[in-house]
Amino acid sequence: MQIVDVNRGSAWLSAARQNRMARSISGTALLQGISMGLAFVTSVLLSRTLGASGYGAYAYAIAWVGFLLIPAVLGMDRYLIRGVATYRASKDWGLMRGLVLWANRSVFTVSVLMAILAAGVGYLTLPRSFRGTFILAMPLLPVTALVIARQATMTGLSRSVAAQFPEYLIRPLLLVLGLAPFALGLGLKLTPQLAMAVNLVAVGAAFAVGMTMLRRALPKQVWTADAGYEARTWRRAALPMMLLGGMWMVNPLVSTIMLGSLRNAHDVGVYTVIARGADIMTIGLLAVTTPLSPRVAQLFALGDTRGMQRVVTRAAKVSLAWSAPVAIVLIALRHPLLSIFGSQFAAAGLPFAIMVAGQFVNTAAGPAGIVLMMTKHERAAAVGVGAGLVVNLALNAALVPSLGVEGAAIGTSMSRLIWNCALAGYAATRLKINTTVAFRGPNPATAASRGG
Repeated sequence: MQIVDVNRGSAWLSAARQNRMARSISGTALLQGISMGLAFVTSVLLSRTLGASGYGAYAYAIAWVGFLLIPAVLGMDRYLIRGVATYRASKDWGLMRGLVLWANRSVFTVSVLMAILAAGVGYLTLPRSFRGTFILAMPLLPVTALVIARQATMTGLSRSVAAQFPEYLIRPLLLVLGLAPFALGLGLKLTPQLAMAVNLVAVGAAFAVGMTMLRRALPKQVWTADAGYEARTWRRAALPMMLLGGMWMVNPLVSTIMLGSLRNAHDVGVYTVIARGADIMTIGLLAVTTPLSPRVAQLFALGDTRGMQRVVTRAAKVSLAWSAPVAIVLIALRHPLLSIFGSQFAAAGLPFAIMVAGQFVNTAAGPAGIVLMMTKHERAAAVGVGAGLVVNLALNAALVPSLGVEGAAIGTSMSRLIWNCALAGYAATRLKINTTVAFRGPNPATAASRGG
């Protein structure tokens, strides 16, 4: 009789999962890098053709779209990842189909109503320098809300790279191609409204591609199963995720909106440039958290705390390995880098360095927020992020009128410090999961050979 080595089989299965996750991280990092590169080119094109004030009007409208996405998405972006991953593990295809259908219908209805209402309010209240671009940006709200729901569904299916492909590659590429003729001196004049129209076309094209990919990614069993609905349970679980995800999304938008309200479009444009530059720091963190989310949800459902710690520690190491050297380069070369966007942005070296430092804290804390949300601790995470948001609002209100862009950078960076310390501390004390690189656990291969 053949004897099966269970420990060896377990080790092989663990290695296979590690390889799949490594491929997902590599693919996500590649897409993130390309997307960041294209976003950098887009920022240069917009800042040079629109100037600081024109770019500020464009960025102000985009910031409001991001702000309104919080209630429009209803927390479904986070809950869909966890729900789809859980139903996939339990092979409950009917509930998966019901969740996907219910989430998309809800998100579409709410986002359309909010876009119409926001356009009306903007028309009545905003100054002329912001009004036209703001109204033209509102169709982005329902399209982007559905994009987020689609991305979450595919991520829950462990198709994280494919989930990001349309929005991280197709959309920014089309946006660059659409803006390029205006920057090449062909006699075409770019306005904030025209730039927003180009953005809307690019988002629409990427959305169409993404929906086709989702149809192909859903398991065949989902299409044939009778849809099951647990709407009350889904709403109760998604609400705290909406609050958490909302505070997460609104935190970086606070400074943009308050600069536009308390200062001027010029400061909004300068802040947007330095914020986009500092976002390069997050490539490593975003690359690991996207494929990490469904994996943590599955390990939590199986009660595998040790396995969860292993994947979280690896993710934290990858994130820090990217962010540390990038932070040094960005701070050292901040003045020549900012001068690429134009002379109006070259003087923002100090607030840029502050933003980079804040993003370094964000990446050094590891994927604490993802771990809490995927393990049903979203309420605690919401408290931590909420505390950071309150600090951000208070510091922006106090510092922006007198310090402008520099005050906004201080408020955003301090809020990141507070919420990341709170989330990482809670994960360590309640879940016994260290989300930073400080964890020193048993070697996975050794643990497997011992049957651990």
